[in-house]
Amino acid sequence: METKHTSRPWKMVNDFTVYTGAARNGARCYICTARSGATVAEDKANARLIAAAPDLLEALTEAKQTLETARRYFPKSIKNRDTFHLLNVLANAIDPAIALATGTA
Repeated sequence: METKHTSRPWKMVNDFTVYTGAARNGARCYICTARSGATVAEDKANARLIAAAPDLLEALTEAKQTLETARRYFPKSIKNRDTFHLLNVLANAIDPAIALATGTA
């Protein structure tokens, strides 16, 4: 999958701002999470989540590939019915998240 977002690393700075590490022309992209009415804890949690976004997308993409491989080894049958169903449930949770992150939703 080709990434269209700024490449990693993304890091938190001063608990409220995330900067992306490889922006064009060496500039940094700042994403401020502070908003009116938010608690400090919420702002810190938002910044951590934003900073982790590229890693989370990569992990979901790898998990999807693993699930697709597992489906080939656990064909739908009476013996493997529960395993196959679980693989489908997981895939159905992962696919929408990847689509939202990549703009293909």
